Amino acid sequence: MSVEKSKKAIRRGNQAFVTKVIQTAETAIAKFGGTQTEKDILEGNKVTLMDKKESIKKLDEDMLNGIEDEGKITEDIFQAGEVGESINRVIVKIDNVLKAVRMRSVTSQEGLGASVSNETQHMYPHPTLAKLPKLSLTKFTGNPTDWQSFYDSYTAAVHNNDTLSKVDKFNYLKALLEGTLTF
Repeated sequence: MSVEKSKKAIRRGNQAFVTKVIQTAETAIAKFGGTQTEKDILEGNKVTLMDKKESIKKLDEDMLNGIEDEGKITEDIFQAGEVGESINRVIVKIDNVLKAVRMRSVTSQEGLGASVSNETQHMYPHPTLAKLPKLSLTKFTGNPTDWQSFYDSYTAAVHNNDTLSKVDKFNYLKALLEGTLTF
C-alpha cells in the first residue's frame, strides 16, 4: 500500500471514530441528567474529540502537501472543514451542558447557604463560598495607553476562567471592544 493510500485509510479510520464519538456525545447530551458519571462521559468525549481533531488536522496537512490536482485539493479542504466543524459544534454543546450544570450547582449552593452536598465536599474538601461584588470590566476603546490594563483585567477575569467556553470568552471580548485603534 502506498504512503498516500495509507494516510487516507488512517484519516478515514479517525473520521469514522470521530463520527462514533460525536453520536455518543449527542446521545449523552440528549439524555443528560446531571450525574457525575454523565459529566465524566461528556468530559471524556470532549477530550477525545479535541485529540482526534488535532490528529486529523495533521493528517490533512500531510495529505494536502502531496496533492497536485486543484479540484482534489478543494474537495479535501472542504471535507476536512466539515469534519472540524462537526467536532467544534459538539464540543460547544458539551461545554454548554456542563456550564449549565455548574451554574445550577452554584445557584443551588447559594440558596442553601453554607450547606454543600457530599459530592461537592468530596471534590472540593474546603468549600468557601464568599459573596464577591459583581465584576465589571472596563471596555477597550482603542487607546494604546489603556491596552495593558484592559488586557490584564480581561485575562484574569475571562481568558483564564476555565468555567467559560471559548465561544463565551470570545463573546465577552467582542462586547468589551469598541471604537477604533488610535496611534
